[in-house]
Amino acid sequence: DVDLFKKVDIEQKVDNYPRRILYVGRFVEVKALDVLIDAWNRIEDKKGWVLELIGAGPLKSLIKETPDIVIKDFMSQENLIIEAQKSGCFILPSRFEPWALVIHEFAAAGMPLLCSKECGAVKHFLIHGYNGFEFDPNELETVVSCLQRMLDMSCEELILMSRRSRELSQRITPEIVATTLLSIIK
Repeated sequence: DVDLFKKVDIEQKVDNYPRRILYVGRFVEVKALDVLIDAWNRIEDKKGWVLELIGAGPLKSLIKETPDIVIKDFMSQENLIIEAQKSGCFILPSRFEPWALVIHEFAAAGMPLLCSKECGAVKHFLIHGYNGFEFDPNELETVVSCLQRMLDMSCEELILMSRRSRELSQRITPEIVATTLLSIIK
């Protein structure tokens, strides 16, 4: 629901950019949360950033909550909008992901993106260095490097990436998909 996620107000973040990296998804091996947490823990100075993991799944009980890692249960899209408003970046470290609708949703929410190159939607909603960073989930140091680059960015750079994500989210909308389908049928 692109329109729902567009309700996140980027301009509210201008004066006090939120220092929270948000993951939303299942807690399963293919999502590479082990890689994400290992990479996160290798960063010594997190500059006040927190990693927030939202979801459910069999690996959830294995993840330890710490002062800089917050774990929350799966929630509705309406509540995810509230979390997106309080967050400064979205991350999806998956080892394999045919599409990953969450990338489109959080681009529409106007969030800089950190995403695995193994996610199909990356090709449409992430331009490396423009609105986020793409990484190989099998190369831990690359994941660490991309996280570090995001943490080192200024508020102005993060706001610019936020606006660019929102812009890229408009590449695919229900109207574009419907019109394309109708043009094929006629």
